[in-house]
Amino acid sequence: RVRPEGVSDEDIWIWSALSLSSEAVLTLGMQIAQGRNFSREMPTDTVDAVLMNETAASKLGWKEPLNRRLYFGPNDSVGTRVIGIVKDFHFAAMHQNIEPVVIFPIASAPGNLLAARVQPGRISEAVQTAENVWQKIFPNYPYTYTFLDAEFEKLYRRDLNTSAIVNVFSGLAILIACLGLFGLASHATMQRTKEIGVRKVLGASTSVIVRLLVADFVRWVVLANLVAWPLAWYVSSKWLQNFAYRINMDLLPLLAASLIALTIAVLTVFSQSLRAALINPAKALRYE
Repeated sequence: RVRPEGVSDEDIWIWSALSLSSEAVLTLGMQIAQGRNFSREMPTDTVDAVLMNETAASKLGWKEPLNRRLYFGPNDSVGTRVIGIVKDFHFAAMHQNIEPVVIFPIASAPGNLLAARVQPGRISEAVQTAENVWQKIFPNYPYTYTFLDAEFEKLYRRDLNTSAIVNVFSGLAILIACLGLFGLASHATMQRTKEIGVRKVLGASTSVIVRLLVADFVRWVVLANLVAWPLAWYVSSKWLQNFAYRINMDLLPLLAASLIALTIAVLTVFSQSLRAALINPAKALRYE
């Protein structure tokens, strides 16, 4: 519950809240856009100082947010001074918009997590050192830790699983389609054996016959892509709507997918078409 300075008592704002030390602000990579960070050299910061993000400052519409006061709870008549504005950061998954957040100094609300930045290549050493220090200070409490990149991954586990499932079934669909194309190409060339022989007798080259046979299948692949484009666009757009921050769909991925589909179709049909085009015309004309 937040009541900004200059707002009536009935106008209550609901914001997210964090409690951080001044070192944690730096460790987590937060950047101060205006004002300053908490300071252990200023005792008043423990009881009369808060930070807020740019979204919160924007929502309030304050041209000069520094040193303005925020009131928390119905019994807060003194308020707390805003000493700094933190650049917007994502404290939830990318599925959600960045919302107003207020940051309290850790001294006013003791925390239960310690964040540490580890140098690349020294993870094992850092984990062991932290465990040794922990055992000296809290010998009766278990030492547990996690990595932030693993925590971030959990936020998108469902999306990663969906991606894996789509990739597997897409691969199976491509494999089945290629087998079907191969079978159709074999059947079609067999049915047109005499036609191929006649064309060769009349002077058609191997390349002409191959292009003729391949073009028949490419035509259907192009038609299938025209049908698939709107469906792919619709499904992708609906999925992207799950994210507050997302890319915009454009034609390039669809064009690339169509090109790949055409390449796979041509390679699948080409071997059968070439074998039919190289057959002896005399044998082709006797074929029943």
